[in-house]
Amino acid sequence: MHESRTFGSRPLMLERFAKPLKRAVSIRVLLVAYGLAVTLPLALFAANLLYRSASAERIALEQRILQAASSLAEHLDRDLDRGITLLHVLATSSALQREDWPGFYEQAKAALKDRAYIIVVDANGRQIVNTYVPFGEAPEFAGDPATVERILATNKPYVSDLFRSLVVGKPVYNISIPIETNGEVRYILRLGLLPDILVQILSDEQLDPAWVGTIWDRKGFLLARSRDQERFLGSQAPREFELTRKGVFVTTNLDSEKVLLAATNSKHADWRIAVSVPEALAQGPFRSYLLIWGGAAALAIALAIILALAFGSLIERPLVRAAQAARVLGRGGGATATFSGLREIDDLTNALQDASKRHDVMMAELTHRVKNLLAVVQSLVLQTVTEDEVSGDVRTKIRERIAALARAHDMLVNSDWAGAALEDIVRAELETYLDRADVKGPFIFLKPGAVQSFAMVLHELATNAAKHGAFSAPQGSLLLNWYTRPGPVEEELCFHWQETDGPPVASPRKKGLGLQLLNFSFGAHRPVIHFAPEGFSLELCVPLREVC
Repeated sequence: MHESRTFGSRPLMLERFAKPLKRAVSIRVLLVAYGLAVTLPLALFAANLLYRSASAERIALEQRILQAASSLAEHLDRDLDRGITLLHVLATSSALQREDWPGFYEQAKAALKDRAYIIVVDANGRQIVNTYVPFGEAPEFAGDPATVERILATNKPYVSDLFRSLVVGKPVYNISIPIETNGEVRYILRLGLLPDILVQILSDEQLDPAWVGTIWDRKGFLLARSRDQERFLGSQAPREFELTRKGVFVTTNLDSEKVLLAATNSKHADWRIAVSVPEALAQGPFRSYLLIWGGAAALAIALAIILALAFGSLIERPLVRAAQAARVLGRGGGATATFSGLREIDDLTNALQDASKRHDVMMAELTHRVKNLLAVVQSLVLQTVTEDEVSGDVRTKIRERIAALARAHDMLVNSDWAGAALEDIVRAELETYLDRADVKGPFIFLKPGAVQSFAMVLHELATNAAKHGAFSAPQGSLLLNWYTRPGPVEEELCFHWQETDGPPVASPRKKGLGLQLLNFSFGAHRPVIHFAPEGFSLELCVPLREVC
């Protein structure tokens, strides 16, 4: 009968045996982590500096637009102050004092030169003089009664809000002063002005092209805008602007554009003056610095990773060679030192080479001593148990069992006491009968203790088969296989021995040493033994973790 084996793929048990206790990381990963640990804090530090710089530019921009708004308010107040001064000068007119209204009409019209117009109203709001129209054609009442009421209540100069003039037919505003007689307000002298004058004030400030200057009255209606004046004249201010009197804040302008707006008030008119900058422009430094930082950080991180991988490769190659040398040394081979250019790694490979030499010497000495010890044991046993005391068959069994131990020891020495493959033990113990055995099973790598146990069990089984079982008859054969399977608690290794075509088998009357050895070789895990007439059989199942 030919030998049939199925030792094809690398087994799960060998992978478990070789699996490291903990998952390790490569040098490249550590160097990359080191590079990131160095560059990331620097990148964050640079980001902080750039953020501070961008914030400083944002603050500087806010101060600039707030200063522009304050400058615009001062310009406006100077113009309003000139209007009030003009009215006070006209109030000293002798024609006004004599109530010579035609004469005063001519004086006022000549003084203004069509840049504005003068209105004189009495305490009841009736118009007496209006230089915008020919004398005597003025409307009966003033178009802004609120100003009359304000002057009568405060007896002080007053600048009106925007209103629609009855004679001009357009939105206008007035500067008014009281004219007193005997301590009472008898007349109100008013200077009527078109918002175009305010637009000119905005233009004179020469704001940056992207900036927009606006002037709102106290009710929140737009008096003047440096851009699209005709389109937005009289428009209501955004709600956010109404709620905030002074300062810098973010809001939405009349173009539905998000802007950074600085607002202040006029001293004479209690109007609100604002200068706005598109928020996108205000955020420009942040975006610019973000791009700079992002590009620099990405470049630094990429460079750190590339250098880490490069240096990791330089370190990794000699370490891999050193690890290979160590594995060779672990399998009992010799380790050769190689020059890497890295002092620590060269020291390691030199140490491995020295250890390899010492290992070879020690293993050779150990093997020699163990063989001598087994020979001494065998000699002592045979001299103690003489032929007069026991039969020659017993002495032969002793020699053969010690020889089986010696073979197992040789396998362990060859593997540096890592263990041995079950197939190798089977082949060693059944070497004489392999042509009559059908052997099947996966690759199983046994622990050192299990190697000796299987070697003794196989020796006993082979010896019994040769004397009493299948191998004692010419036509006898053996079916030997092993496999793994899920057990009641954990995975098991099962070993099955089945003899056929041998002499009839009967159960022995008493248990000899060989049967006791079979029963107790694996501790509490007892084999199932059958002495069937058609042939002896044995099945042994043990937890996989105990033998592998």
